[in-house]
Amino acid sequence: MIRTGPARSTSTRSVSIKTYHGQVVPLALQTDDYTWAYVKASKFKDLDGEMGVRTAKKKAYWEKGDSLLTWTVIDEAVLARPVGGGEVMKKQLEHLLKLAELAHVSLRVIPFSSGEHMGVDGSMQIIGLEDRDVAYSTAQNGGRLIEAPREVRELSVMFDRIGVKAAPEEASREIIKRYLESYE
Repeated sequence: MIRTGPARSTSTRSVSIKTYHGQVVPLALQTDDYTWAYVKASKFKDLDGEMGVRTAKKKAYWEKGDSLLTWTVIDEAVLARPVGGGEVMKKQLEHLLKLAELAHVSLRVIPFSSGEHMGVDGSMQIIGLEDRDVAYSTAQNGGRLIEAPREVRELSVMFDRIGVKAAPEEASREIIKRYLESYE
C-alpha cells in the first residue's frame, strides 16, 4: 500500500514540502492514470473510494498554487519502472517535465550512477509550516507524523544528504527526457 503524506490538517497550513521517494512518483506529482495503476495494485476493496481519496489529496496539495514551495527528490528507479504501461508512463513523464518547469517546484533525480545513498530506508516528507517543521516517514502499512524537533531535524539532514546524490534540476530534466524518449 502506498501512503501518500501527512494528515490533511498539516498540509492545509504548509508553506513548503520536501519529499523524497525511491519507489514511486510522489502522489502530488502523479497523473490520475499513474495513481489508478497503483490503486488497482493495492489491497483495498473499494478501489474507486481509494482513488477518490488520493485524487482529493492531490487536488488539495496544488490548491495553494505557487505559495507552496515544493522540493522533490526521486530515485531514477522511479522513472525506470513502467507503471500502468507505456502510454500511462509516457504521460506521467510529460507531467513531471511540466511540473519541473514551475518556479515553485524543484524536481531532482538521483541517477543510478550516484550509487548508494541514504534513501534506501524509505520515503519521507519534511513539511514546513508557518511556525515550525514536521516530518512524515512512511512504512509498509502507513507511516508516522513526526513532530519532535530533534527527529524532524534528523530527517531534514537525511533529506539533504540524499539530495546531495541527486543531479541538478536541469540534468534531472534531461534524465526524465531520456526515459520519455523510450516511450515515443
